[in-house]
Amino acid sequence: MHSTAPSQLPGLPLVVHLSFAGSRMLLDATKHPRVDRGEFEDRVERWLRERIVKLRAELGLSERHFWCGISQIAIGGDTVFTRACRDLAIPQRIYLPQQREDFLKAASKSDQPDFSPDEERVARELLESSHIIQERAIATADDRQARFEEVNRELARLANVVLCLIRADAEPKPGGSLDLVKQAAKRGRPAIEIRVSVGVDGQPQFAETWHQRESFKLPALPHELHDLKSDLPATVALRPYCAALQGFAEHQARGTQAIFRYAALTIVVTHFLATLCAVLALWKETAPVAWLLGAELLLLAIGLATHQALHGKHASAVWGMTRLVAEVARSALPLAAVKTHSGHLFTLPMPDGLRPLLRTLSVLHLRESHRLSADTLSARRDQYIRERLTDEAQGQIPYYRGKLSSAQFWRRAANVLFLAGSILAFAATAFKLLLHDWSTANLGELNREELMHWLGSAAILLPVVAVAALSLAASLDLEARASTYRELLDYLVKHCRLLEQAASDREFAELATEAETRLLGETVTWYFRRSYTSVA
Repeated sequence: MHSTAPSQLPGLPLVVHLSFAGSRMLLDATKHPRVDRGEFEDRVERWLRERIVKLRAELGLSERHFWCGISQIAIGGDTVFTRACRDLAIPQRIYLPQQREDFLKAASKSDQPDFSPDEERVARELLESSHIIQERAIATADDRQARFEEVNRELARLANVVLCLIRADAEPKPGGSLDLVKQAAKRGRPAIEIRVSVGVDGQPQFAETWHQRESFKLPALPHELHDLKSDLPATVALRPYCAALQGFAEHQARGTQAIFRYAALTIVVTHFLATLCAVLALWKETAPVAWLLGAELLLLAIGLATHQALHGKHASAVWGMTRLVAEVARSALPLAAVKTHSGHLFTLPMPDGLRPLLRTLSVLHLRESHRLSADTLSARRDQYIRERLTDEAQGQIPYYRGKLSSAQFWRRAANVLFLAGSILAFAATAFKLLLHDWSTANLGELNREELMHWLGSAAILLPVVAVAALSLAASLDLEARASTYRELLDYLVKHCRLLEQAASDREFAELATEAETRLLGETVTWYFRRSYTSVA
């Protein structure tokens, strides 16, 4: 049994996905004609509720971890699981092999309907239950068996832990409940297999088998967020969750960004000044050599210590992660008005450490957006455009317009400094070459040796200035930022017009998801570029 110490509690609630599959017939009526099926399944349901509660402690879940069930909605085991989730107030996602109406009217190869009229009525009532946060048809295959296999693969992919409730004499078959255990094994997911039999008194009996239990990993926040503290409950809504996440991440990002920039500037400036001291020390007749060499050593030590401290604090990586987290939280808020399942969060190449947080945001979003009314489309669409794109205070179009202007200014300044340093160094070296064979008489009152010293010093220092400009430009990512901001700004202005014309929830969801994918994609690209960039 695991335990979670208070110091190990996540700073924010995190979801744990419990994927489920169950036998359609938990009771074989031909073998047990005297056992009432409804009463038998009620007893199984009560037992399953208790088992899910015990499973929390068994896996070491804290009060900050909350379940989200994922299953189909077939008769038998799936119905029992869905009722248990409803009674335990566990949010549940329903994944279907077909659209709802086709699924409820489906029949086996022998034309036996999957649902009787009463079973269909129960399924429809459960699908309308308030704890259902998503209903999605995910299979694309034409073959019935292949569709069920697709669902099982998706259930295994999303699971933190798998639970299968099957009749004791059930045999494995493609697309069946035991197939989910097989798919979980392929993914390295822990799975608990529970076999249900009928006792001599007609009561259900349960036999459990764990598979890969040791592979369970308790969802946690990225280590860059280990200082995040909040008192939000597991039933928190999306807005306060994102507010807490964004506030902390932005504060951390600003702090580490400042550390990185000041460190980069310190390293470049100290090395330039150290070079200046070395050059002046060559003027033995006029320079206090000991003082200059001491100053050079001190400046080099400061630069080296700053460089090592920068790497020791992993400032660049922390800056990258916290800014990415802040952008993810900023993206999640406006999407609360969009009926979508946030799949773009998992198609983008996000770092693995973010997956528990992304899954939690996805579930909170589903819980908030699932019941949105189509009647409010116009208001929700206009709100999204205003808050996410056009608002002067927080809209992305004004933001990227300002960022583009700033990046272009500093890029031009760095280029001017590089060109000036390079050209002047070239001129100083060329002039020194010309002076090499000139006589002192040709210089009039100028001291030839002193002039040669000045030109030689300039020929050494000015290339350092030019390289320092390039180094700072590369460290601050100015070229890539200017190019990215320009492309993204053009895209957002054009995409805004498309969003204004969205005439249905489906079209609005597609366009809003496309915009968020592009915006987050830019940040993800920046994250991988920034996290491994030092002072060039």
